[in-house]
Amino acid sequence: MDKVKPNVDGASETLLISLWSRAQVIKDDRKAKELVQRIDYDFSRFEKWRKLLKYTIARTTIFDTEVASFIAKHPHAVIVNIGAGLDTRFFRMDNGSIIWYELDLPNVIALRKQFFVETERYRFITASLTDEQWVSEIREKELPVFFIAEGVLMYLEQSAVKEFFIRVADHFPSAELLFEVVGPLFTKFKHPLIQTTQSKPSLKWWLYRTKELERWDKRLKVSAVFEPSDTVLSLLTSKLFGNKMIHVQLIQQGGERSTFS
Repeated sequence: MDKVKPNVDGASETLLISLWSRAQVIKDDRKAKELVQRIDYDFSRFEKWRKLLKYTIARTTIFDTEVASFIAKHPHAVIVNIGAGLDTRFFRMDNGSIIWYELDLPNVIALRKQFFVETERYRFITASLTDEQWVSEIREKELPVFFIAEGVLMYLEQSAVKEFFIRVADHFPSAELLFEVVGPLFTKFKHPLIQTTQSKPSLKWWLYRTKELERWDKRLKVSAVFEPSDTVLSLLTSKLFGNKMIHVQLIQQGGERSTFS
């Protein structure tokens, strides 16, 4: 079988780190293991940093748990995976009735289409989260909607992240969001796994106090904060660098939009 050359660079190249990491630590993620074998990329460059996979396990567990909990409450929910890369979470979470969207840049979706097939309930959106038109591609706005963004937002400028949250609040007033953030120190830290990529993208957005999100728009309500803590290493990473997952619930304000600088 011919291998597929991934046409990814910049922050998009980090999807290969995530793919390799999941293939190493998630025992039942057979698809991730298959893709590592089928993609023409030197994954061996990540091997020396295998110890950092402890954080991957902790982060994946938090996202899987929260997504599964949302689906348990809303069996016919819509899940929107922002910056999907080659994520395989749908195949672990599918209950036979959810609708799942994978959103990413054109080159990433083109790569994804070489390994995954769209169906009526499993759909791809070719766009940047900074674009405006992608919201119109999600047709089921009357259903409960859950946005997830794992390892994505920190590569964007704060203004772009802010606009993303406001756009979601404008178009999906009852949605929930789960996303990963880093602290200010992490953006200065030369993360060894990121540095092993060819692109070596830099981190831009950080968040010091989670309540700052609620000052951006009064419709944003932080409902839970998760710090990876299943091992000493992941806990220290979280405390030192500010890595955490934040669950936000959108609160309806009678259609009124209010933003703060």
